[in-house]
Amino acid sequence: MSRLISSAFQIRQDPRLLKAPPYLSLACLVVGVAWLLLLPLNDYSRRTYISENALLPGQVHTYFSGSDQHVFRAYKRELKELAEADNYAVNNRLEKIALDIGLKTARQNFTYTSSGETYTGENLYGILQAPRGDATEALVLIASWRNAEGALNIHGVPLALTLARYFKRWSLWSKDIILLFPPEPTMGSQAWADAYHDAHDEANIGSLPMKSGLLQGAIAIDYAQEDRFHSVHIAYDGINGQLPNLDLINSIVSISGGQMGFLSNIQRMWNHEDSYEERLQTMFRGMVNQGLGHATGPHSAFIPYHVDAVTLTPYGPGWQDEMAMGRLVEASFRSLNNLLEHLHQSFFFYLLMNRDRFVSIGTYLPSAMILAANFTIMAIACWVKSGQVDDSDKKRRRRRDEKLDPRDRRKREEKKEERREERRDREERRDREEKRDREEKRDREEKKDDKSDRERRKRDDKSEIRERRRREEKLESSERRKVEPTGLAATSSLLSVSSAASASSHSSTPVIPSSSSPSSSSSYAPVYRERKIAFGLLLSNIFYGIAGLTWVLPFAISRIASSFRPHVQEFQLTKSCSLLFLGMVLSALATINFSQAFLIGLFSAPFSYAHPLRKHLKCMLPYYIITNLLSPPSVLIIGSFVSGGNLASLLKEIAFGYNVWGMYTSVIVWCLWWPAWLVATSITVSKASSSSRR
Repeated sequence: MSRLISSAFQIRQDPRLLKAPPYLSLACLVVGVAWLLLLPLNDYSRRTYISENALLPGQVHTYFSGSDQHVFRAYKRELKELAEADNYAVNNRLEKIALDIGLKTARQNFTYTSSGETYTGENLYGILQAPRGDATEALVLIASWRNAEGALNIHGVPLALTLARYFKRWSLWSKDIILLFPPEPTMGSQAWADAYHDAHDEANIGSLPMKSGLLQGAIAIDYAQEDRFHSVHIAYDGINGQLPNLDLINSIVSISGGQMGFLSNIQRMWNHEDSYEERLQTMFRGMVNQGLGHATGPHSAFIPYHVDAVTLTPYGPGWQDEMAMGRLVEASFRSLNNLLEHLHQSFFFYLLMNRDRFVSIGTYLPSAMILAANFTIMAIACWVKSGQVDDSDKKRRRRRDEKLDPRDRRKREEKKEERREERRDREERRDREEKRDREEKRDREEKKDDKSDRERRKRDDKSEIRERRRREEKLESSERRKVEPTGLAATSSLLSVSSAASASSHSSTPVIPSSSSPSSSSSYAPVYRERKIAFGLLLSNIFYGIAGLTWVLPFAISRIASSFRPHVQEFQLTKSCSLLFLGMVLSALATINFSQAFLIGLFSAPFSYAHPLRKHLKCMLPYYIITNLLSPPSVLIIGSFVSGGNLASLLKEIAFGYNVWGMYTSVIVWCLWWPAWLVATSITVSKASSSSRR
């Protein structure tokens, strides 16, 4: 044991060890990114396959055609007249049709308040009881009145009603089928899913007067285009990066391509030729959606409750009509109807490169873990450096001693000699103890070892003692001052927490009082939104002001810290605390939301190399510009311009996601990414004191 401790002590005191962490950190960054870039290759990705044999996709004959098309056209003509009607008028007409079909119907009201706006609407749903079931399991068919772009779901709603009428005639169903008609794709389905699982706030969301069994799956139809379609798009991203079981996506892909004769695509890659570049682009789009953690359709509200769900959207001009879309939904529902238990055999963590190619968590997870390891390596290196006296301190001490009076210098030398004697005595005692332990061990092994082995061991022990003494003389230890560094790290975290709490409290309270009633408007609004342009401009200007203050904040912190005359070791200790927390959280986050952890780790990569550069303006300015471009406010502003969206609407969506969807992306950004950026930038613009520490 003593030999092991001695070896560890020697390694710790080796000055060459402190030169390796920056290179190891850079290697982790390069390997992590390179690992991700290798995933689209055939050697690292796999073709999709169906794990649940009970699904039997494409093994049944579909009969949705013929006279059902006339019923669809009649429903379409009738509902088209309600294009400008309000939410209640539409639901009145839909409820009458559902009752005529033979469904049991009910309604649900909901009200959300976020960012000074009030969102109100009413959901209509009906239940088709299974002739061969006991109401313990159910499937959900969703058709919102309008889609995310605000277009009328002119084919989706009539198709859902026609399918319900068609399903009613069949006696093969072993699971109830629930038809849900929310006024818009995200809020209505979220309110209904929360209420179905009793996870809603009764003050804002009405309870469901009627329920069925455990939800086994959900399919949403977004069919707003008037013309015939060429292919179908499958949206599968859920809230906070959660994904449905891969078997559901594989079944729909198999049915559409094998039985129906038309293609399917993902991540809005309309013409995917299965090249490396297109695979990489598809994977990157999926990572962005997963990293943002926002809702991408009506299906997103069901995935947090472990209900596998997707949204199907026809696209492109072609010769496929609404009957082909109906047959796809019918075949998918009949596959889900075969299940005896919940989908569990396939993957819940994956990255899709194409509709028929994927990588599982065991293949892509190391890239994020290696990326997070770079922060841990640099944190440990900074901690070790913070407890040692560097060469610059030694030179400053030597120059200071030369300026002293001979008497003072003699006294200082005497004190140094006393400390050396004490240290030498401690080393001799430690050497004697180690020697005694070794001799006792030798005595026990003397019968087994020959004379040559004993002599070799003596030489090794002597060389180890000489080497350790040489290294201990070269590297001097220094006491760490932990108050100021931990204070700076804690201050940045408290600022981030207070900012996030303030933002959430303001986003959940109406800033501008507004009355909300769908019936108060003559034109139909799927969810009544009192939009105020002045408030949007005010919100954008406030954010620009906060971003400007954020960019100036590091200089203010540096100014305050300079009053304590911090040494470079204090900055190293602060950086160590910040990077250690960043690496630890990113490693844990990667197992839940890989894309979010990888993207934040990539944006935070320059933080590992922060160093006081106030004296070197040529080095400080480029680093300061780079870190500011990678700050959360800058990334948000740049992202709004690149996506072509409005910053105010983007901020409202972020606040709405936090309040309604339970999206934790803003918490991760402001409580993890922003504090790490603040610490790194504050260290960069600071000036280390030239005085040595006591």
